[in-house]
Amino acid sequence: MARSNYIPDDDNGKAALFERFRDTIPTYATALGITAGEVADQAEDATWFRYILNHSIAMRDSGSQWTSYKNALLSGTGGAVQPITPALPVPTPNSVELGILTRFRDLVRRLKTSPNYLEATGEALGIIGPDSADEDPATLTPEISLRSSGGQVEVLWNKGSQEGVEIQKDSGNGQWTFLALDTRPNYIDTTPMPATSAKWKYRAIYSNDAQRTGQWSKVAEILVGG
Repeated sequence: MARSNYIPDDDNGKAALFERFRDTIPTYATALGITAGEVADQAEDATWFRYILNHSIAMRDSGSQWTSYKNALLSGTGGAVQPITPALPVPTPNSVELGILTRFRDLVRRLKTSPNYLEATGEALGIIGPDSADEDPATLTPEISLRSSGGQVEVLWNKGSQEGVEIQKDSGNGQWTFLALDTRPNYIDTTPMPATSAKWKYRAIYSNDAQRTGQWSKVAEILVGG
């Protein structure tokens, strides 16, 4: 059976893969012809990427909070307080040159040509993709979840092999309305929070060339306002 790509689609998945490789490769490096310097370089790549990813998420959430505060400052509603911009966490690891993913792919490609490379080694390092089966477009269904971020609702969804998703929303009136076509997880709903408590519902369906593909996701709900 064919294998799918071993590189995850999302940044957190990539960070986890880099870290898994970093923590496992010392056991196999000598047999695979990987030098101590290359092991150290990949470890620095993995550590720096996780550091920057975590800070970028904190800054994204802070940006949403600042946007909510700016809107409240203008309108006088929303009850927002002035956020604090997050500082870089400490200690600060060594920074690295651009191109972490390219370097990682090149290293993996080379070690897979080693006569000592085994599939079990690849499994241990996390560099073998899962078995891929032919997808039936009619049955594809995205998975979504919700979280509150800075006074806004963030719709988390999985991209998979599709171009993007169409997201619809029920603001509590029992009517589904178009919210967005999104091609890059995740989506932040910038609709102002209601003055009174309400239950917002969301659903999504895969979209390719602005055409719906597959089935609607399960409905996700969140309490807002009030």
